Amino acid sequence: MKTQTSLQNASPEMAVEIVSVAYDVEATQGRLRILGPMSLSFKTNSWTTILGPSGCGKSTLLSLLAGFTTPTEGLVQANIPCRPAVCFQRDTVFDWMSVEKQLLEASHNLPHVEQQKMVEELLEAVGLKDYRHYMPKQLSGGMRKRVELARAWATKSEVVILDEPFSQLDTYLRIEVLASIEELWMREPRTVVMVTHDIEESLVGDRILILDGPPAKVVEEIDLSKEVRPRAREFRFSAKAVDIRHHIFDLLRRKQ
Repeated sequence: MKTQTSLQNASPEMAVEIVSVAYDVEATQGRLRILGPMSLSFKTNSWTTILGPSGCGKSTLLSLLAGFTTPTEGLVQANIPCRPAVCFQRDTVFDWMSVEKQLLEASHNLPHVEQQKMVEELLEAVGLKDYRHYMPKQLSGGMRKRVELARAWATKSEVVILDEPFSQLDTYLRIEVLASIEELWMREPRTVVMVTHDIEESLVGDRILILDGPPAKVVEEIDLSKEVRPRAREFRFSAKAVDIRHHIFDLLRRKQ
């Protein structure tokens, strides 16, 4: 099977595609298949959330999409000029830079006027306009996470990968930060792929992919593309959201 990672060969309407992708690792008992084979497409400017039990291969899938890992089999293809921006679960804020300087550094390849305009818009969108000169040690956990998310947007990458970015925040902060990034996405759409363990967080996506494994495989896809936005705060209380949560919970419980 041919193995390839390409930044220019996906279908025109798709930001990223994986075609018959599989990933193996060496184990004491021989080669162990962690993922696939699977094929998935991520439509340009869509938001996909990925749910699944621990150890099923969610982070491996993100690593393949980001280009950090080469598939054992198959193709990873994209219609993007540069690698995706990634926001990890762990804190990756630069402690030696102010909030504003972190965004300026991430966007340093842009023309000056465009860079300044975008930084102002990002600071406004994530509620940090009054904290532009603050150093990270002066910020709360939720504010630091908003810096990371804004920094990912500042790179102008057309694909943003989020690996459980809100898992270390309390419930209220998780909702507020997720609402901030949804607002940012609505103002300046990107193709977002987000892994989460939180069923309520997953409802912000245009679709939810539910994984099982290893080896990782998609066991169900839920289409939310027709639901109204913004969704991070109010939608979770709707009757449809409650039904979807119960369905996902029952599905994941059966997979344990």
